[in-house]
Parts: sequence; structure tokens; C-alpha cells
Amino acid sequence: MISSSIQNFKVVEKTLYIYENVPDQLQIKKNNFGYGLYSNKKINKGESIVKQGFIIFEEKSIDKIFLISNNNEYEINKHIHGDYNNINEKKMWIGTYTCFLNHSCDANITYHTLNDEYFTDYVAIKDIEEGEELTMNYNSF
Repeated sequence: MISSSIQNFKVVEKTLYIYENVPDQLQIKKNNFGYGLYSNKKINKGESIVKQGFIIFEEKSIDKIFLISNNNEYEINKHIHGDYNNINEKKMWIGTYTCFLNHSCDANITYHTLNDEYFTDYVAIKDIEEGEELTMNYNSF
């Protein structure tokens, strides 16, 4: 079973394909850690950067995840994302392009879960320059 606020996805033989383009103000770029999410414009402290939906799925039901975005295909490691535990089964959650947010102890964004449990609002906690990588403190999860 899959719960989602993301509309464009499909599962084929235990592989989840998510179809979602990165908004114009953001860009996925290769870096020293693999990939990162970067700003294409100056973002002011307190500004909402993006409201992102995500998918919750049973861990055993999906082996691989791919994001198809802006005509590029990225494999996403499902094991680095959070889990929702209930009595009977382990569930995993996955965003789309926000999966490329890397960790920093001096992060420049944070997130707030919105009233609907399937949406998260990412907000700048300091001014971010055009071309700067967006980072989160993973300890805030």
C-alpha cells in the first residue's frame, strides 16, 4: 500500500518511479557527496522555499526508487530516509527532489510539517545566495 500527496508515480516490479520536475528556483547538481539541491535565486531568511509532498510505503514493497525530473533520472537510496513504525510493519517515506538536501551543522533551511501529514514546508533560516547549496541539519528530524 502507498499513501501519497504526489500524483505522478508508478510502481513496476517493486521499483517506484516518481515523476516530478524541480521548480525553477531550485536545481539538482552533482557535488562531492553525489548530488545536492541548489538555489537558482537569492532567498531571504524566513522565506518559504517549497512545499513538498511525499510518499509513504511499506519498506518490503519497494526495492528501488527513481526520480524522473526535468528529463533526468536519479536513483534515490530508500534506506537513508525516515520511517514510520506501527505495530505490524515498517513504513518508509520519500520526498522527491528534497531527497537531495545534504546535511550541515550550519544548515540554511529547516522544515515544518503542514496540517496535512503528507506535505512539508521548507523555509530559509538564513539568507541564501543564488547558486548556494540548500542544507538541513539532519539532527532536527
